[in-house]
Amino acid sequence: MMTSKIAEQHLSRVACIYIRQSTPGQVRFNQESTERQYNLKNKAQSLGWSPEKIRILDRDLGHSGAHTTNREDFKTLVSDVAMGQVGAIFSLEASRLARSNKDWHRLLELCAITRTLVIDEDGCYDPSEFNDSLVLGMKGTFAQAELHIIRARLHGGKLNKARKGELKFPLPVGYVYDGDQIALDPDQEVQGAVRTVFELFQREGTAFAAVERFNELGLRFPRRSWGGAWDGKLIWGRLTHSRVLGLLANPTYAGAYVYGRYQSCKQIAPTGEIHTQVRRMPQDQWRVPIPYRTITPAISLRNNSLSTASVWRQTEPTLKSSQDRRARVFVSYRVCCCAPNVDAGSVCAIPAMAASIPCISAPGSAEKRWRHMRA
Repeated sequence: MMTSKIAEQHLSRVACIYIRQSTPGQVRFNQESTERQYNLKNKAQSLGWSPEKIRILDRDLGHSGAHTTNREDFKTLVSDVAMGQVGAIFSLEASRLARSNKDWHRLLELCAITRTLVIDEDGCYDPSEFNDSLVLGMKGTFAQAELHIIRARLHGGKLNKARKGELKFPLPVGYVYDGDQIALDPDQEVQGAVRTVFELFQREGTAFAAVERFNELGLRFPRRSWGGAWDGKLIWGRLTHSRVLGLLANPTYAGAYVYGRYQSCKQIAPTGEIHTQVRRMPQDQWRVPIPYRTITPAISLRNNSLSTASVWRQTEPTLKSSQDRRARVFVSYRVCCCAPNVDAGSVCAIPAMAASIPCISAPGSAEKRWRHMRA
């Protein structure tokens, strides 16, 4: 049945073995799938193609099939099919070629015009025949639907963990994971640097003035590297204005657990390709905001009469006047506030929480402590 559709005109042209896996992690850890796809070369030889007529297309390993962006071998395959240079396309399954109906049906249309066969583990298909075209169309639809189901399942699991405050994500400088809990960085230099920035901002009134004062003191601010050879390492450098605005706008420093501050969106590039970009969402569109979470707030507002206070945060980096440049903070979270006689490391209990939050605030000037520490 499979060999009956393969004619001499197909064998005289190139057989393309298309190999793809969606992520670099799959390429590294799921090597059985990669091996199975490379073994399609043996299948092409058994069906009559000579070794010099077989071409391996594997530059798309580690790229998603949801779109053609960065899939150079898929673009090459489509071009060669359109020019009638390909006799058959070998793929493990339809989803390896494309998980987008637009890309899949465009490829099938070109295959039907140039009499190019599509061969997978289930059989050999001629897109120019109605029945085969119908089966291939259904395979492409299932591949795209499968992608939606996988995404929905994974996103639902992440969202469920986030609603419980258990989803782990990279923390801002000053915080680390202690098991499943978010705790202060045990490095006292890191704690001192973060405290100093907030105290200088409270004293100077603007982020720009806080940066100038911080740099005048000859201090350095840390950042934690994520991924690569420097994963988890602290890198010390000069404090910048944008970095301070990022600190002031981060709700984690107010003791809140937030998921969904940044979300991905698709945009059309000038070349016509679709790119996925990450954009910052308005506060009312954050997916999971948990104000009362076991996160130690880096801000401590001292008030003798109140144990909690409302801090609203919003940075306005584009305003020009000195008064408008104040990074006015407008975030609807309650921040743990200690009485003046509470020392660092003590516990502030919040009735709404099952656990208690250790307070990082300590009497005295953080700037003095930090200068002494760096000396």
